[in-house]
Amino acid sequence: MKLTLLLQRQAKLPCSGLAMVLVLTLFATLPLLSGDGLPAGADTLLHVYRAGEMLRSQQHGLMFPSWGEGFYSGYGAPVFHFYASLTYHLTSLLQVVVGLDVLNALRSLIVLSFLACSSGMYLFVRRRSGELGAVLAGLLYVYSPFLLYTEALARGAYPELLSLVIFPFLLWRLDALRDRPTPANLVGVVLFQVALINSHNLMALILTLVALAQLIVETALQRLIRGRVNWRPAALATTAMLLGVGTGATFWLPILLENDTVHLENLTAIVELDYRNNFVPLKDLLAIAPLHDAGDARGLRVLTTLGVAQWALALSGLVTAALFYRRGGRWQHPRALAGVAFFALMASLMIALTVPNSLPVWNLLRPLHYLQFSWRLLGPTAACLAIVGGANGLWLERLGGRLQTGAIALLLALPIVTSTPLFYMPEGWRVNEVDTSLAAWHEVKAPELLSTTATSEFLPRDVHVVPDPTRELLADYADGYPVDKLNHAGLPPGSTARLLHNSPQAQEWQIDASRDFIAEVYTFYWAGWRAEIDGQAVALRPSEHHGLITFALPAGNHRVHVFLGSTPARDLAAWISLLSLLLVAGGVIALRRRPAAVLAKKRKTSPGVVAGMLSGGALALLAVLLFFREGSAWLHSPPGEALPAQVRRRFTLDGRIQLLGYDLNADVLRAGERLVLQLYWYALEESDVDFSSFVHLSTGGPPHVQADKLQPGTHASSTWSPAGYILDTYSLQLPAHLPAGDYQLVAGLYTCELMPPGECGNGYRPTVTDESGAVIGDSIPLATIRIGSSRQPTAAGAG
Repeated sequence: MKLTLLLQRQAKLPCSGLAMVLVLTLFATLPLLSGDGLPAGADTLLHVYRAGEMLRSQQHGLMFPSWGEGFYSGYGAPVFHFYASLTYHLTSLLQVVVGLDVLNALRSLIVLSFLACSSGMYLFVRRRSGELGAVLAGLLYVYSPFLLYTEALARGAYPELLSLVIFPFLLWRLDALRDRPTPANLVGVVLFQVALINSHNLMALILTLVALAQLIVETALQRLIRGRVNWRPAALATTAMLLGVGTGATFWLPILLENDTVHLENLTAIVELDYRNNFVPLKDLLAIAPLHDAGDARGLRVLTTLGVAQWALALSGLVTAALFYRRGGRWQHPRALAGVAFFALMASLMIALTVPNSLPVWNLLRPLHYLQFSWRLLGPTAACLAIVGGANGLWLERLGGRLQTGAIALLLALPIVTSTPLFYMPEGWRVNEVDTSLAAWHEVKAPELLSTTATSEFLPRDVHVVPDPTRELLADYADGYPVDKLNHAGLPPGSTARLLHNSPQAQEWQIDASRDFIAEVYTFYWAGWRAEIDGQAVALRPSEHHGLITFALPAGNHRVHVFLGSTPARDLAAWISLLSLLLVAGGVIALRRRPAAVLAKKRKTSPGVVAGMLSGGALALLAVLLFFREGSAWLHSPPGEALPAQVRRRFTLDGRIQLLGYDLNADVLRAGERLVLQLYWYALEESDVDFSSFVHLSTGGPPHVQADKLQPGTHASSTWSPAGYILDTYSLQLPAHLPAGDYQLVAGLYTCELMPPGECGNGYRPTVTDESGAVIGDSIPLATIRIGSSRQPTAAGAG
């Protein structure tokens, strides 16, 4: 059968392929369904509390809130105005409709995301590489380590995961619109584009640019392949995307125009979020999935690998496209061929931007700095590799008999089998219970949880010092709604104030003031807050330092209304969205008058293909049953040991903490490169002392390079226990002009808590003893590092 006919199976959804994709995706849910709660990812609790705040706002009638009154101990913050919130709308829907608590709502959302992830990629690739290629692409995508493990589990980056789920659906509808310019396909593109914009700020921008580039580059490549091309379908699809962007203006435009009303510059303000510290060597990108260790007390780590199945099958898919799309001296199906070429090129570009040698490019392109992590590009890269890998379906379709069945089974099982180590999720790595009520939330001591941001980037600009929690306000929250945010202590003697109305974005009082005074509301001032006294607008001013809402209130009995209103930027965005919707409606009317294209009938899936897919599922199940066990899929270091450590050497600090070993990326480096060190700490007993850590590279005197951490392993040492070790990672940038020679790498701990008050100095350093019990000082000698002369130009390093 000709290739063109093979690829025209578009009339109906092929139940066999889609069903197989969904069934085989169920392996990805093992980490979520094998225990209670959620994996304790780096951002899990941030999203849990945001989801709780969104539900509270919606229960008070605010379906699309901009302000979250519960943030910062009740002073509030415009988190939902600046951060894409589709994730929290979906969790609210699951809580209200299904009756789930917030943890199970998020867990259900991840499971549904996995299923949608693979099926969306299947639907897109089926139009280009046939049914077998579509099934393979769906599995390659959902089982890519970055989506399956890093985004969903280790980071808990649910909004970013959601954007990667929506992306293949957008591509699918763009293809459909180019083939069949119908009203339904136009609306589909607009809806998926709006959903993408509201899923995640940074990833939505990247994926939108990739989709636009695909439309332009694919069409240009088709012209090179065919010699002529019709640009109208691509122009229509591009227009539909732009209408989607315009419809979503109510979210993104105010961010651009009002970014100076908060501290968005804090997005890159700390070392951990500096792009220069987050490159990934190529050898790590190509590595196999590691075996995780149950003895690691904080075992969920960011995994920055492409996946062996993903990059290997993408390479074979690229070769397949070059061989099988050409028949009789002519290129067949130009769009599919151009698509494979485009996505292969895009994957190569994003991989190049992930490795250390791309540092000069990042230095030059300042917008890239807001990505924070170069490895964030591994999400779009996974999509590109899956699409290219789907081209393997072309040669699978041409095999026959048992050979076809066996080849299909092996290729479909490969992504699942290579991901088996990522299915492990011990109970200690989970969050099993979180009380998101405002009273319980405000008892949390961690500032990043009360603001649900790592760097307070959404703190209103006029807040220079975050005030301490107000006891009366917290007591009011503990009693439940309504919550009175007026500072009653600031009322003049003899004055009274009665709360009339309270909602997350509005307060109303009846105030009888004995004299003129400055009223203060326990809400941070931000653009859009308004106040009316007896229906007349009055000026607001942020209080000095703390940035709370204040306004002048004259003597007498007044009705006071404080509420969050609109701004010129938000009004402009609303008009652009409305205009875009009107243009979409006009497009729907225009397309209804055009005849629909006639599609080829779908050929039934052959018994050999069905047998191959079933065999692939059986093979994957057998592999999981055989290898999903300790030693083959994960490790379990006994307490006091660190089996994964490259170098196992035990040092004891004051008889309370041990260093079990360490990993080094290299012991011979050049000046200008990066030294990456991982330490394995172990608490012999629980302690209430919080130690900070240091790592020095020196020749015996003052350190030439050093790194300090307030919380080794990102968790206070007072929370460490003998249950498992703490993995502590350091990345040291070597100066470009560091003299060549041998340097000593040392590490240690220090604290001011064991020093007399006011006499910390350099802090108290615990005494270090080696394995023989001999005292060796107050620092741990790790290794000798040999430094060679710098390379020109200087790259980011080997680590």
